[in-house]
Amino acid sequence: MKKLRKYLLLIIIVLVCAASNILLFALAPSTIMETAVFWTVWAFMTFVGLGAAIGLHFWGTRKGAGDMVSLVVVYYVSGIFFALYVLAAFLFTFKLWFLPYIVVLAVELVLTIAYIIVAIFALGGAEYMRKEAKHTKEKVMYIRLLKADVDDCATNATNAELRKALNDFAENVRFSDPMSHPSLAGIEAELSSIVAEIAAKIGTEAEADALVLVEKAQKSLEMRNSRCLILK
Repeated sequence: MKKLRKYLLLIIIVLVCAASNILLFALAPSTIMETAVFWTVWAFMTFVGLGAAIGLHFWGTRKGAGDMVSLVVVYYVSGIFFALYVLAAFLFTFKLWFLPYIVVLAVELVLTIAYIIVAIFALGGAEYMRKEAKHTKEKVMYIRLLKADVDDCATNATNAELRKALNDFAENVRFSDPMSHPSLAGIEAELSSIVAEIAAKIGTEAEADALVLVEKAQKSLEMRNSRCLILK
């Protein structure tokens, strides 16, 4: 489905460009079509506008990307500037055809330079946001997995008192600081180890003894959260 969407969007880009070309050639007077101005604005619209749009499309849908932020940036930037190239082509063909060629060329070059600058900053920003989102997802993964492990323990516990203690602990995990940090590796490993010990006692005769471990886990979690506050 994702591959189909990728090619569908590419086809839409090409069709929009083709429609703009058909309109331009169908409506432009033959006298204007013989001028350097006409062929210059057509070349910028078709080759720069379309070429950049296709290039940005493949950048936004490349392997490892394709996230919503990248796609929105790609299609906004390419769409806005392609529309500007089309607008410039129609204006110089039908309204401003009398302007000197050097003026027309200068306008198209300025538009292209602006396109390059905006694209570089926009794509750089999108790439940074994508990497930051991936990094954040990795950093919050620990607390999510810990919550899932504690929930499993609470679900499987047969001792009512232990189940209540585990549910309370699970709530504390849920509202803990989700962001992990390399300096928390030791205490987080200890906390995971305690939860693993609790899980090992679930369903055995020593299940009731796991209450002590839950209290120990609560203290370790509080210590972790305190260190999280210090790191901020």
